[in-house]
Amino acid sequence: MAKVSRKQCRSLRKRRTTRRQRGGGGDGGPNRVSNRPVGLGGGAAAGGAGAPPAAPTSNVIITKLSDLVGPDPMPLTSFNNITEVNLEKMSINDANAKALADVLPFLTALTTLNLNGNNIGDVGATALAGALPSLTALTTLNLNGNNIGAAGAIALAGALRSLTALTTLNLWVNSIGDAGAIALAGALPSLTALTTLHLGNNFIRDAGMNALAGALPSLSALKILGLNNNSFNEVGAEALAGAVRSLTALTTLYLGGNRLNAKSKAAIEATVGDKCRVYIG
Repeated sequence: MAKVSRKQCRSLRKRRTTRRQRGGGGDGGPNRVSNRPVGLGGGAAAGGAGAPPAAPTSNVIITKLSDLVGPDPMPLTSFNNITEVNLEKMSINDANAKALADVLPFLTALTTLNLNGNNIGDVGATALAGALPSLTALTTLNLNGNNIGAAGAIALAGALRSLTALTTLNLWVNSIGDAGAIALAGALPSLTALTTLHLGNNFIRDAGMNALAGALPSLSALKILGLNNNSFNEVGAEALAGAVRSLTALTTLYLGGNRLNAKSKAAIEATVGDKCRVYIG
């Protein structure tokens, strides 16, 4: 997959200016993207200084990286209408992720970024982290199964603080470890709109779980919490039990595949009561 350069970005801006001067809008061409009519309530677009963002005239869903970067991307004038980037299992590597990061700031109406099942690694995650704060309309971020380690998680944590509209954060099947979990815990209090948080399969031990437990009570809207297949034991479980007591909206808790003894399991189940289904295994 081709990488967009700074020169290409400047060229895109120039094309946008030329089209405006001519009065033309441009479209994405046949078979590039999906377009669906929407109401006036969705998204944001670039406007004049001090002006409120305008709603996109249609939902544009990107399913090919080449629509955004490379020698023949879609017109920049259409970027304001992109609400979803769905590039699941596209073999996107760190170089592709860096190219994507160069154009993300132009996607001002983006609500969903799905990069599930790629291989962006720490380098790619760090590049994306540099662009994420500009996506203030983002509600869903899927980075599952991307070989992201502690360094990538730490970079992402710094960016997540700006994404206050985020409702879904999926980072399961990575390798963030305790250091990554501790960094994410620092960002969670800013994400008060979160309803779904998946951090399973991430080698999180007691230190990481303790840090997360300290931040979880700030997520009063949280409904689904995935912490399965990590490496914490009764110490982390005790901290978690104290935290979930405050999560009155919680309906589903995934804890299977950790090193919990019978006492820890019973304590967590007793804490959440009948309002929440607990999957311990």
